[in-house]
Amino acid sequence: SLKSISGYQNVRSLGPYAFESCSALESFIIPEGITEISDGLFKDCNSLTEVIIPETVTSVGESAFGYCSSLESLELPSGLTGLASMAFAHCSALIGLELPSGIKEISSLLFYECSALKSIRIPAGVSIIGQWAFGKCLSLENVTIPETVIEIKYCAFRGCTSLRNI
Repeated sequence: SLKSISGYQNVRSLGPYAFESCSALESFIIPEGITEISDGLFKDCNSLTEVIIPETVTSVGESAFGYCSSLESLELPSGLTGLASMAFAHCSALIGLELPSGIKEISSLLFYECSALKSIRIPAGVSIIGQWAFGKCLSLENVTIPETVIEIKYCAFRGCTSLRNI
């Protein structure tokens, strides 16, 4: 079972679903120069607890970290501008995440069923919170929504039974 990978620092692209279902993979350092975390790259990596993302990454693909049930936190690069749908869906151990200021939209299902997520600050500049973006985030208590948000879509916070402050 694959726990770690080495010798890949010259890699310039990581294809979609390249490490999907590597259930023993615990940590991964994304090589400097990579600009995109592809769709489903780490999907269903149940043991993944640490991913180091370089500042060169500007986008995170659909379901890139979906179902990473051991991932508690992640430091996103400051130049990140795109987070695709379901990028962190079903990350049941994810407690918190700081969203960079370049994000302009909270995609649909972005944090769906992140049951440990307690609070989130949506950065100024975001204009849309997509459907089910925070759906069923059972521990979510605090959300900071900036004045730049002009649309909160269908069921964006549905099932957030602990939500107290917006």
